[in-house]
Amino acid sequence: MIDLIDVTAGYRNRPIIKNFSLRLERGNFVVLIGPNGAGKSTLLRVMAGLLPINRGMRHLDGKDYERYSRRLFSQRVTYLPQDRNLSLPYTAGEIVLFGAYARHGLWETLGESEQRRAREALKQGGETYLLDEPTAELDPVEEERVMHTFQGLSRKGACVVMALHDLSLAARYGNQLVLLGKTGAIAAGRPAEVLAAGVLSRAYGVPLQVERSEGFIITEDKGNHPTKEEGIWE
Repeated sequence: MIDLIDVTAGYRNRPIIKNFSLRLERGNFVVLIGPNGAGKSTLLRVMAGLLPINRGMRHLDGKDYERYSRRLFSQRVTYLPQDRNLSLPYTAGEIVLFGAYARHGLWETLGESEQRRAREALKQGGETYLLDEPTAELDPVEEERVMHTFQGLSRKGACVVMALHDLSLAARYGNQLVLLGKTGAIAAGRPAEVLAAGVLSRAYGVPLQVERSEGFIITEDKGNHPTKEEGIWE
């Protein structure tokens, strides 16, 4: 379990995350959403222990991050950044899936050639997964495969935290959404609570409308004027 308490963090004395609190329990599939520059990647780096915090506290399983060696921490937390820069001939989706399959007894579902590639690409990790846009540049089949895999892991007790731009995808798979805006965190809760037209419009700075049938369809409401974001964590 990761617990962030009143955390402020950023770059070069410019805070990106301000007075942010969030508790991540095992079994949760949490999706971070919001416009570019809202702090999704920064928040994941804070959770991964890669970015120092200016104030507040962050705990893993009840202990301060500072009490963990990097090796012990990495055995419990797996982090996949947006900029992979990996010198491996595999897609981000393949690398993520190889690690997940091997760690959770699903190895037999891979073919022999996939197993051979997986052994090279495998990265050991723990029961918390922090993933920054893992479906970026994937085709729809790979995208669904990645999302379905991590949804399955969360149902088995892992904690999954993922940054996504695709709001419909976030709604289908996440059981909790955290909406970040340029002034901070706007809302957190179930998809039906967070993906409300007024809430999204405040975060993205343009009027949006939400339709719900089998899923969420979010489009710009061209009949209204842009709105200025004004929310904080509520």
